[in-house]
Amino acid sequence: MLKDYLRKKGITTYALSQSSEVAYSTLNDLVNGKVDIDNCMISLLRALCNSLDISMEDFCDICKGEKINIRNSYDTEVSLKVRNKAYYAEFEYRDKPVELKLCKVKKDTTFYIDSIAEWRVNDYIRSRRMEEFK
Repeated sequence: MLKDYLRKKGITTYALSQSSEVAYSTLNDLVNGKVDIDNCMISLLRALCNSLDISMEDFCDICKGEKINIRNSYDTEVSLKVRNKAYYAEFEYRDKPVELKLCKVKKDTTFYIDSIAEWRVNDYIRSRRMEEFK
């Protein structure tokens, strides 16, 4: 999701690496979801935040995922996360937390992740409701 943010702002990974003085390989791993932000040193995060002129909280939100509202008959609020090179959807069903692995992080999946999340969450809820009717 950091990759999407940088793309929207017109900032390349290389340019951010230069302006923040963070090693390109380290930043590239963070941008591509190979490294979890929770495993990064605070000094690295501070340098990136200063370079992007955003708060640490906003930067963490960008890296950890974005909240999307899936507009469907289930009206489910879903949080998308990137961990271990994969997208995950986190939401609640019947007041219990659910985490679904959606797909690997790839260029093609990044563009369609909202649709993929909506489809997989709908499928999960539909199947659970069907099981409850049995």
